[in-house]
Amino acid sequence: MSQHEIPEPRAQIDSLLAQTRQNLLRLTQAADSKAHILIVISAFTLNITVTQLDHPLLGYAAFVMLLQAFSTVIFASLSIMPKLILGKSDKTELTEDATLDSSFASAFIKYDYATFEKLMANTLSDPQKTYQVQFREIYDSSMILINKKMKFLRYSFISLLIGTGFSILTVAITIIVTKPG
Repeated sequence: MSQHEIPEPRAQIDSLLAQTRQNLLRLTQAADSKAHILIVISAFTLNITVTQLDHPLLGYAAFVMLLQAFSTVIFASLSIMPKLILGKSDKTELTEDATLDSSFASAFIKYDYATFEKLMANTLSDPQKTYQVQFREIYDSSMILINKKMKFLRYSFISLLIGTGFSILTVAITIIVTKPG
C-alpha cells in the first residue's frame, strides 16, 4: 500500500470520500438496473420469437432474434453476477500492528473474527491507515464497475443492437428472395 501522507483528518477529505462512494454506488445501481432491463427485454423477445420459428417469412429472423436475446441475457447476467469469494484461511503470521488492506469482504473473509477485529482496530487507530483502506475500497469498487459490470453491459447492448439489425436485414432478404415474380 502506498504511504502518501495525508496531513491530518479533515472534513473535506471525509466529504470527498463519502461523495465518491455515493457516486460509485449510483453508477453500480444504474448498471444493475440496465442489466435487469436488458434481461426482461430479452426474455420477452425469447417468448415471442420461439412462437415464430416455423413462420415461413419470419422463421430465419426469429432464429437470429433468438440468438441475440440469448446472448444478451448471458452478458447481462454476467454483469450482475456476484463473484464467489472463498474464505481460505491465511496461515501467515500477522504482526502486532497489521491492518486491513481493504474493506472489501474478500480482504478479510479469510480471517476468523478475532483476527478481523484486531486488524480493524489497528486500521481505525491510525487516520493514515484508515484513509488508505478507504482509498483502496474506492479503487477496488471502480475496477469492478469498469472491468466487470460496464464491460459485460456493453457486450449486452452490442448484442441487442447487432441482433436486432441482423433480424431486420434477415426479414428484408427473406422478403426479397421469396417475392413471387
